Amino acid sequence: MKYASQHNDVYPLAMVYSTFGYLGVQFVLALIKSSGVLVTTIVTTMRKVLTVVLSFIFFTKPFTFQYVWSAGLVFLGICISIWKRNRIGILNALSDTIRGVQSFIGSHSTPISKLDRTVLQV
Repeated sequence: MKYASQHNDVYPLAMVYSTFGYLGVQFVLALIKSSGVLVTTIVTTMRKVLTVVLSFIFFTKPFTFQYVWSAGLVFLGICISIWKRNRIGILNALSDTIRGVQSFIGSHSTPISKLDRTVLQV
């Protein structure tokens, strides 16, 4: 409080900071209500990623392999979390995709019996 009483610019800045914090929380709650938790999590995570990327662009700092390693661990954690929550759905979607690819390949391949026998003769 002593610092704030000596520097009068602290109070308006604190009010602006608090107002934007409140508006941010209200935005997140409105997004949850309108789009659900998953979309909100994706939006807030992408905002954080964008903040980190912009910090590398605007504030020069050495880019080390530790940043890549850390990003990989975060991505792995997200994948494991998604896997744990939706394991059955992911397996069903993967199975449907494999069946679709097999069906596509099967419908576009020509059986050997229909090939010209002269092509097969060596």
